Amino acid sequence: MKKEIKIIFLDIGHGDSSVITFSEKGRKACIIVDGGESKKNKERIVEFLEKEEIKAIDLLVATHIDQDHIQGLNYFLDDIIKEKNLRIRYYWGPRPEEGKSFYVNDYESLLEKPGKYTTTKYIIQSVAQNERLYEKVKRLIVDEANIYFPSLEAPPPLDIFENVQLELLGPYRQIPSNEIKAMAFAIPSGPTTDEILTIEDFEMTVEKDFEAMATKAHQNANNQSIVFRLTPKGVFDEFKSWQFLFTGDAEEESWGRMVRDEEINKKLESKVLKVPHHGSRNGITEEGLRFVKPSYSVISVGQKHGLPDKETLSLLKKCNSNIFCTERNEDQRNPVPCSKIKDCPKIGRYGPILFAIDADTGKVKITPGDEWCRVGWG
Repeated sequence: MKKEIKIIFLDIGHGDSSVITFSEKGRKACIIVDGGESKKNKERIVEFLEKEEIKAIDLLVATHIDQDHIQGLNYFLDDIIKEKNLRIRYYWGPRPEEGKSFYVNDYESLLEKPGKYTTTKYIIQSVAQNERLYEKVKRLIVDEANIYFPSLEAPPPLDIFENVQLELLGPYRQIPSNEIKAMAFAIPSGPTTDEILTIEDFEMTVEKDFEAMATKAHQNANNQSIVFRLTPKGVFDEFKSWQFLFTGDAEEESWGRMVRDEEINKKLESKVLKVPHHGSRNGITEEGLRFVKPSYSVISVGQKHGLPDKETLSLLKKCNSNIFCTERNEDQRNPVPCSKIKDCPKIGRYGPILFAIDADTGKVKITPGDEWCRVGWG
């Protein structure tokens, strides 16, 4: 059997999905990290697994509750349940709901108003997706004891493979997803909950602050992202400098904690960085990059939200990292810095970014080769 590690960052539009396959005890092991948002995203995962002849998912990672990371996993697991063709050995994911939330139960009817509370609706839907994902994982896991909600306070087993090493770097703790949802319904000022008797009272109290509260809750969800580093070892020991850092949507708060922790910050250095939050300016920080020192940075981006932001691209260029994007964002509804670049290597050539480490030849092949961003972004 060929001794090879493949790390592919799939082109799934706006969202994240990565698959890692590698030689392990005479077979191919498989790690899936997130699954994008749509059924089309699920198909990209299936195509790659079939091509690699994968027979089991050794580790499934849902980095956090956002739909553009886990909804595609729901579609993917629906297929597995139907076909009965794969099992999951280990699962890392966001902590599901525990108990109920007063605000959510009593006031979700507010979200039925069309055109309002966009961020709040997104959080509610993301939490619901996480609940569905958790239930499906329980049906497919070989042992429910192998379901983990990783944090530095309660880390999962990390020495589960012979030929790749996993290191958990974040989050510090996980809270139940319904607590994140409840944050979007928190009342910052005004009447106490005892004085709020009707929906009208509640809406008058929080009308101006509702989306601001939801945005804060969303940031909290992003900072719950599972961050981990993968390092080749065993038969791939000569490639141990090829470390891959997976970051979900970790934002400034998460990066601040990691760089301040001396035990964690020394583990951040990685040759390949999966850029957090699709290249958003509120993802990676300049201080974080000083510790990561990535030779290559991969941005999973689609046609939404005007991403990646110029500020992020500038930071990555400043640290001399070669930037790969899964797509060139040409969204006309938002200011998109990349749409003005005439010599972007992704024009007409969308597709995945693949790193193939071959222990038999001693070589590392990157596809699509040297098609990284040539713009200075100063």
